[in-house]
Amino acid sequence: MSKSRLGVLAIGSSLVVGISTVLRAALLVRHWGDVDPSIPRLAGIFGIGLLFDAVVCVYAALPAALALLVAPDRLVRARWFRPVVCVLWAAFVYVSFFGATAEWTFWDEFGSRFNFVAVDYLVYTKEVVGNIRESYPMELILPALLLPTAYVAWRTWRDVAAELDVPTTFRARLVPVAGIAAAAAIAIAAVPDDLGDFSGNRWADQLARNGVHSLVAAFRNNRLDYDDFYAVRPEAELVPRLRELVGAPADPAATDLTRHVTGTTDGRRPNVVIVCVESLSAWFLEEFQEEDTEPPGPTITPRLDVLSERSLFFTRMYSTGTRTVRGLEALSLSFPPTPGASVVKRPGNEGLFSAGFLFRDRGYDTRFIYGGYGYFDNMNAFFAGNGFDVIDRTDLADSEITFGNVWGVCDEDLFARTLTECDRSAAAGKPFFQFLMTTSNHRPYTYPDGRIAVPSGTSREGAVAYTDYAIGKFLDDAASHPWFENTVFVVVADHCSQARGKTELPVNRFHIPMWVYAPKLVPPRRCDDLCSQIDAMPTLLGLLGWSYDSRFLGVDVVRTPPGRALLGNYLHLGLYDGARLITLGPHRVVTMDAVTRGGMNVTRQTEPDPALALDAITWFQGAHHLLETGKQTRIR
Repeated sequence: MSKSRLGVLAIGSSLVVGISTVLRAALLVRHWGDVDPSIPRLAGIFGIGLLFDAVVCVYAALPAALALLVAPDRLVRARWFRPVVCVLWAAFVYVSFFGATAEWTFWDEFGSRFNFVAVDYLVYTKEVVGNIRESYPMELILPALLLPTAYVAWRTWRDVAAELDVPTTFRARLVPVAGIAAAAAIAIAAVPDDLGDFSGNRWADQLARNGVHSLVAAFRNNRLDYDDFYAVRPEAELVPRLRELVGAPADPAATDLTRHVTGTTDGRRPNVVIVCVESLSAWFLEEFQEEDTEPPGPTITPRLDVLSERSLFFTRMYSTGTRTVRGLEALSLSFPPTPGASVVKRPGNEGLFSAGFLFRDRGYDTRFIYGGYGYFDNMNAFFAGNGFDVIDRTDLADSEITFGNVWGVCDEDLFARTLTECDRSAAAGKPFFQFLMTTSNHRPYTYPDGRIAVPSGTSREGAVAYTDYAIGKFLDDAASHPWFENTVFVVVADHCSQARGKTELPVNRFHIPMWVYAPKLVPPRRCDDLCSQIDAMPTLLGLLGWSYDSRFLGVDVVRTPPGRALLGNYLHLGLYDGARLITLGPHRVVTMDAVTRGGMNVTRQTEPDPALALDAITWFQGAHHLLETGKQTRIR
């Protein structure tokens, strides 16, 4: 670009590319062993990364170029206007450093570039800003960024001012601005975010990306139509095969999964309390610590370890996703993940075939109880539209809150309100079904002082230990109530605490525990059958002995072990059979990995097994089909 005011864009782009390259190199050093580096892989990381950085520069330069195009010379070169430009330039430099810092912290939490999680966080700014303030020393970080900003702005200002001092005509500026606009259009059409999927190693692929580019891509793809992006089979084959997979009788006329489940003890109405625990990975438990590279120690979950001996303990359950809404979707609807946003966050998600309606139709008080603000992730609207009364933080009196952070009240306060609701239903002579969602095991990992040895706000391990303490106390307190002996408690995770790995769907990062605890109703034992989070509700109803008409996609693990788990992470969908993982990706990509040591070792196979791949397609395309055609609504 010849010397002109538009040369400022070249200086700014060089700064952005330089910061991005340093960030990429720093992250590479941090994950050197995970990347399995080679010359071609390193070339891809930095070569493709440079392309993404250039695309982001083009995006960012376009509005600035338009402003520089129309601004008259007498304004741009005016002496009085120069301080304004200087402040704007310094602000640009500061934002560039701030963006790199934000990417580093996001990577530290999620092990990836900005993605759909970041898109959600942009929507729920109150929780996110509060979480950042409570988790990081922002009062130190923000001022600290002024130092590199001042240095870089000072060193580059002379060049910026020199470019602005060159007189240009509108016609001379028009050609390069048109070129930038054309480059932006080409970049949008020809540089998709999955261009970064070049190596088969997730860490390398993420390093090659640019956070801003990935953020824009995630925003554009917040909801994906399965049929447009993923491998498909004829629609006429979907429902018949799905009916086979869920154990429904063959019915050529069937257009949905409706089938009758015959129970053993109709008329029985025990109370049910489901505790969905934030980020409770299986490897936090003592017996599963080998599944994590950094085990937290043998005493982190003493109460839950004891609960494993006193409950029906499911040792090989896998979450359907990596976000809370995926767990809520799986547990309440028995529904597998579909591409894009969870059903919980989609419009028109009311009136589905849900656990809430099943229990309500049998005369239960049904409540979703959440310690935070339930507008987050659309939880209140979803549960209210699917058979639950909703109680969240706004319903708690000040006297009920002993401790809280930006995500919600502490688990003890949530459990105390739950006991109150249980007592209220029992006093009215009604059985109750309470569905709880905890928050304490979430960054910033703060909780009341004096409960455990680990100081509040210091680590994830401390938050897990506090959650373990709170659950133990809740069960102890519940045991003193007259309704306890007729109550089934289910404790299960929403998802794991992290989903990082060398593959898009690292199986061991989806392994969660589930306990069914009812000393007078459910004998304690271990269930070592491979199963999915979508199987939790059908299994619970089987334990209750109920007969009902079902449209659930899960099955009763105790009666019919499914031998499979269904996984997803927004863009990729997986079927795991205990030894092999079929992964479905955009652009109709189907791959298969051999999996050993519970997911610790993964080996890419040359060709997917045709039958297993076809079943994977059936599960996910079929779920999408049922949802889109309205065949997953409530049976009336």
